[in-house]
Amino acid sequence: MEEAAHEPSLSPNGVPWLYALFYMLFIFFLFVMFSPVLLEIDQHVKKFLLKCRFTLHNIVHKDKENDDLKTDHLGRP
Repeated sequence: MEEAAHEPSLSPNGVPWLYALFYMLFIFFLFVMFSPVLLEIDQHVKKFLLKCRFTLHNIVHKDKENDDLKTDHLGRP
């Protein structure tokens, strides 16, 4: 019986490794191209969240000040 010769191939077990490599390079290229845009979006989101946080913080403190003004020194309305 003849033995089958095992030749190295780029797609063992039916997996196209060359295509997978090109796909990974393409994703990396997209990440490098769009990273400045993503960083810009991230900065805008952080600014917006900080603005919301400070707004809520000010609202809470204004409510506490208003509650203090509505009560007397014993804490009664």
